[in-house]
Amino acid sequence: MAVVRLRGPLRRLAGDRSEQSVDAGTVLELLRALERRHPPLRGWVLDERGLVRRHINVYINGERATEATEVRPGDRVDVLPAITGGRA
Repeated sequence: MAVVRLRGPLRRLAGDRSEQSVDAGTVLELLRALERRHPPLRGWVLDERGLVRRHINVYINGERATEATEVRPGDRVDVLPAITGGRA
């Protein structure tokens, strides 16, 4: 199982758990499993087509990942929303 850390408002939607273990073969499978486990996450991470929203960033062991990136047992996965704002 991979160890997943949700950041920012995503963490609160998942019950304020700092880390949780998820068994999945790809990033997309992992995110779908998280939405099933924590229904308040629905619509925040995946869009209506079931794809990762543009503002969600996923990193595996510190490296940027895509929906198709393989997730292996023991991987550390960080899921965080992009931060926007400030002055142009």
